[in-house]
Amino acid sequence: MKVYRFMSREELDKYLAGKTLENKTDWKNNAHNRSSSVGFCFFGDDIPIEDRLHYVSGIVSFQVIAEFEADSRKLKQSVGFYRDLAKDNGVGWPPPIMAVTEYCTRRYSRESFRLIRFGRVDRTEIFNWRIIWEGEG
Repeated sequence: MKVYRFMSREELDKYLAGKTLENKTDWKNNAHNRSSSVGFCFFGDDIPIEDRLHYVSGIVSFQVIAEFEADSRKLKQSVGFYRDLAKDNGVGWPPPIMAVTEYCTRRYSRESFRLIRFGRVDRTEIFNWRIIWEGEG
């Protein structure tokens, strides 16, 4: 199964060094109550990852975007709630929200997730964000 993760450079460096990364955060218990995920959150490839950039902005780190091949048995399907940009006219609070399929795991490493490639988000042009792929696994 192909999945994508927005992450910090520090997380990528730990992964590349062969460390097992662990995260037990229960996101439904955070201040924003925006996900049923526990641990690390990933997106599938059902929607092009570039199409997700605007609605995850301000929620995830844009330092690194990584594409992995993962055994689907290592992931739990969950739901995240994000601003629905198609319905948001910028007026009113709270903004319209949409449910988005996510996948989560409490731990991952090079043994369980194979890095395909990684890159960064280029936000030079305000309405034309894109991913610049820089390295391969």
